[in-house]
Amino acid sequence: MARNFMRGISAISAVTRIIPTMGSEAIGEKIKAARKTQGLTQNDLAEVVGRNRKWVVELERGCRYDGSPLVLDPHSVIKVAAVLDLDAETL
Repeated sequence: MARNFMRGISAISAVTRIIPTMGSEAIGEKIKAARKTQGLTQNDLAEVVGRNRKWVVELERGCRYDGSPLVLDPHSVIKVAAVLDLDAETL
């Protein structure tokens, strides 16, 4: 159990380093492609990760509806990556 916890901490740390340097548009494109490959709708993904569809749309677009930047928190990115079988460190 401690080993899994440490892996989670490591992933959070890596994602925290990635988010500021990588465009959220690029992350969104990868997430959208993986979601479609798995046959999930935006509503399906939102439900599984505990968010709403609007958040998933903004995530995939890489910005909010008003055009402002979307700030991604590491925990949400890790949840989405786990659901879509993506490596959070390489998003």
